Amino acid sequence: MLNLANNVLPGYLGDANQPGSLNTLAQSFASHVNNLLTGGYQSSGPPPVAGVPLFTYGANATNVAQSLQVSSTITPAQLATISPGPPEVSNGVPLALSQLANPTSGTDEIDGLSYTQYYAGMASNVGTLLDNAKNNLQTQQAAVAQAQNVRQQLSGVSLDEEAAILLQFQQAYEASSKLINILDQLTEDTINMLPTA
Repeated sequence: MLNLANNVLPGYLGDANQPGSLNTLAQSFASHVNNLLTGGYQSSGPPPVAGVPLFTYGANATNVAQSLQVSSTITPAQLATISPGPPEVSNGVPLALSQLANPTSGTDEIDGLSYTQYYAGMASNVGTLLDNAKNNLQTQQAAVAQAQNVRQQLSGVSLDEEAAILLQFQQAYEASSKLINILDQLTEDTINMLPTA
């Protein structure tokens, strides 16, 4: 739990020392898409009309993923489609956006990985951590069960054994009682045999 709270979650969500991989992914993707759209044209003019950004997000680097949203004021007509080039390409911006799945340049990547690969790495890491946690839980549950069984064996009382011991004590008590009765009888007989003066 401490590792999760101190290392794993801050690694994804960020903290005072790092933005977190989820925020890095969100900011990089949103900035790149916005740059492609604002660098393109809605119409070639004259004069050319620049596109508007699709995404908005907060300025705090540790809050980007949480604050990321599609701009509420954008309309489909404001999305840039024309790449200014040279040469100018009428559907250049959508083509560039489609290349984000299979990047051909370093500007379309995070740490040398496509956005899909970067996210897959994060998801894979979470899956590995979850699998390790489940394995550790099973190991700990087995250890607890084994400890409880050992404790039960050491502190547990066998009713059959206790009944046998109780019978032995009862028989010993009856034997002692008969011995005392015999001794009492012998003492009484001995006193009766003595001549009386």
